[in-house]
Amino acid sequence: MEESASKGDVFLKWLVVFLLSLFVFNYYFFFASWTGSYLPYDRNWEEYTIFTPVDINDPRQIYEIDKFVYSYMIEPRPVIISIVSFIVLCVSSLVLIRKLIRYIKEKNKIEIIG
Repeated sequence: MEESASKGDVFLKWLVVFLLSLFVFNYYFFFASWTGSYLPYDRNWEEYTIFTPVDINDPRQIYEIDKFVYSYMIEPRPVIISIVSFIVLCVSSLVLIRKLIRYIKEKNKIEIIG
């Protein structure tokens, strides 16, 4: 009985980590994207582009990754936090998926035996 309760507690802890990292990622990614959206309004926007082809003359065609890098140059903290929270989000989702698969396998094994 205690084993299943501790497994449930671990699952809930990972679920809380997943939900918190999802919230943090959404908030800081939005903030970083907002900062990066000012790149087309900069007079020297060509100097800040890395991945956008050189022959692009319209600032509306700047790649999103360049806006993200520009956001890192202007305000690095939200970009770093969004990247770290994305990594935590990926790890916690993988752990939750593994725990769900194990739970389903144990449930099916019990039903087959019983």
